Amino acid sequence: GYEKGIPNRKVSVYHKGAIAAQALDIIIRFKFNNTKSLDTVMKILWNTYGNMQSGYTYDSVKQICESVYEDSLDFYFKLYIEGTESIFEDFKNLLKNIDINLHRNLQNSIIIF
Repeated sequence: GYEKGIPNRKVSVYHKGAIAAQALDIIIRFKFNNTKSLDTVMKILWNTYGNMQSGYTYDSVKQICESVYEDSLDFYFKLYIEGTESIFEDFKNLLKNIDINLHRNLQNSIIIF
């Protein structure tokens, strides 16, 4: 989080959220050869909750993601959503599925090509 006293261990929920969303999109697209995606999940979420102006829970979002994926996504939710470990290597491997290479340079900066 954004608490003081934890140098070099802060995570932006905005950046990590964007990466987590991209990861889920790649996972779903890869399994279904681009016939399903994160967009499929978002449409179901809208039709189920947004359109009705009702709230949703973590478990209901997970359940909808898994219904689209047609299998458990425990591995994804444990690493990208609940986890505190680095997601760099896993995300780097996912990006290879869409022909993007991700590397760190000596200054620990991210390079995409």
